Amino acid sequence: MGDDVFGLVGRTVDGKVRVDDCIGEGGFAVVYRGFHLAFEQPVALKCLKVPSHFDSEAQASFLTRFREEGKMLFRLSQHAAVVRVFDIGEVETSRGEQVPYLVLEWLDGEELSDLLSRRNAQGLAPPSEKEALTLLRPAVDAIALAHRLGIAHRDLKPSNLILANTVQGSVLKVLDFGIAKVMQEGETSALRATKTSSGFHAFSPQYGAPEQFLSSRFGATGPWTDVHALGLILTEIVVGKPAMVGEEHGDFHELAVRALRPTPRTLGAQVSDPFEALCRRCLASDPADRFPDADALLAAMDAIELGVRDWTVSTPVTPEHASETFPSPLEISDAALTIESTNHLPFAETEASDAKTTPEGRRSRRLILGAGLAILFAVAGLVGWLVPSRSQNQAPTEEPCIAVAGGTFRMGAEGAAPDQRPAHDVTVSDFALDKTQVTVQAYRLCVEAGACVAVDTSHLVSNAEEQAKWNTFCNWGKPGRDQHPMNCVDWHQAQAYCAWVHKRLPSEQEWEYATKGGEEQRMHAWGDDKPDADRLNACDLDCGQQAASVGWKWKPIYERSDGWPGTSPVGSFPNGQGRWGHLDLAGNVWEWTSSPFCPYGDRRNEACSKTNMVARGGGWASRYPGIFRGSFRSKYPREYRAADVGFRCAR
Repeated sequence: MGDDVFGLVGRTVDGKVRVDDCIGEGGFAVVYRGFHLAFEQPVALKCLKVPSHFDSEAQASFLTRFREEGKMLFRLSQHAAVVRVFDIGEVETSRGEQVPYLVLEWLDGEELSDLLSRRNAQGLAPPSEKEALTLLRPAVDAIALAHRLGIAHRDLKPSNLILANTVQGSVLKVLDFGIAKVMQEGETSALRATKTSSGFHAFSPQYGAPEQFLSSRFGATGPWTDVHALGLILTEIVVGKPAMVGEEHGDFHELAVRALRPTPRTLGAQVSDPFEALCRRCLASDPADRFPDADALLAAMDAIELGVRDWTVSTPVTPEHASETFPSPLEISDAALTIESTNHLPFAETEASDAKTTPEGRRSRRLILGAGLAILFAVAGLVGWLVPSRSQNQAPTEEPCIAVAGGTFRMGAEGAAPDQRPAHDVTVSDFALDKTQVTVQAYRLCVEAGACVAVDTSHLVSNAEEQAKWNTFCNWGKPGRDQHPMNCVDWHQAQAYCAWVHKRLPSEQEWEYATKGGEEQRMHAWGDDKPDADRLNACDLDCGQQAASVGWKWKPIYERSDGWPGTSPVGSFPNGQGRWGHLDLAGNVWEWTSSPFCPYGDRRNEACSKTNMVARGGGWASRYPGIFRGSFRSKYPREYRAADVGFRCAR
């Protein structure tokens, strides 16, 4: 039992929750077991500690932020996969203080940290990488849901990952969403008011990311911070011990920012190339080099689970690193990974051949799983879900993928728009890029195999009249457009297709490198000559006339016809090919990349976009010549669909 520091045991909160016991006290909160009088069910009451050094202004700000965060978490909990949040509020303690609380569902279970400790105590070998991926996938899925809703956790660790015992079986839960943000923002308010710091940190240093220790160098926290923590947890599972070990905050600060990253192989574990590459990208020092969010990490995990042979995790080149050379991508081995059957736990408890005898581990203790907002996904049935059907593995005849020799080039352009400045040197490793944009025919095969979803054929605009006009240019389901680029797809759909054909979306660094011809520094894919109707599909006379027919006043980019009022079949403009033979790098459709939109140069400490991904190349509706330069950048939300946006894949 914990210490009832708030004096709530025996009281009834807001006439609804009878407080029976104090279960435990942590750095952020005190947790009570209660009984909801109206629902006649046990609940957890989690009361946050308002730091004692907060002045009245900081306390008021803290409570306001808690209420705002609580509303958001309540909306999140309406999802069927999220633990129920019954109420939020404030209660007066025995000392006359106002403290915020959450009333949450009560469940029993075992922390991941306890589970791993118990295995070690029993002399069991660490879980395999396949078992680790199976175990952690529901949590990553849950984090991905939160990221899509604009919520970052910022304090992920094994003690916040719980296997709950429910009537449906073992359920994985992620605890304490939103708490770290509220605590840290409250600390920031206090610091602003008092000009002094308490040394408080709203995260666990052992699982901290570089930006949590040194924001002046690494920038703001966000979804990428959770990705780093998930990388540390994945590493800990397969290594059998925490990835960062120290005694005090400074030790973890040093480990978090050092150049040698704490990946499984760095810590002595024998893992496959793709698993090591996955962890290495999660644990990159610079947030821009990581998976941008849990959705991207989940796609990479699934690619490994599906046994994708040519899937790579090439470290994206960070534009701001003017002279840094990144290692070549690690290629997945030819042996496809498979998921073996397990017992009732997410991984089988096999004994280590050389395991030393250790003292008996702690027994699984009863936990209050309602001690934070938790996102649930059932582990039962997960293994079977991860094993692909034959049709899902059966990729179509791929678009030709042209090898591109890596090198150093000048990214961006001086004298251009601010988001293209400053120009800076970037080194790109060898990669390969599809010769053409992905076609409607190729995407249809993915849909028929069950690996892709049929697209919503609407151009994503809010005005119904405008949408109807744009819809005629969406190619899906339109006769005669099989060889046209697949457009009106969002970023997630493009990413899913590339994974199915054993590829990925290119980074924007790779895309610009291929377009500029590497060190040749071409202005456009074909060279420095201005765009014309022989080299690309842009908004020409046909486009202008078509636009006029639906009431739009578009000025064509050139006073000629390129032969297509909308998209053209891929590869229709061989005179516009790039140095290595790629077609349509300019025009036809904008192309999604894997890169979140981040500023260049001195603005690198500004947070990268949480929602916008970079698109390159311009499209058939583009009417400004500068759009078709290799340095030009655009950005769209991941869910954006448009008749002039498509994609090509890389490996």
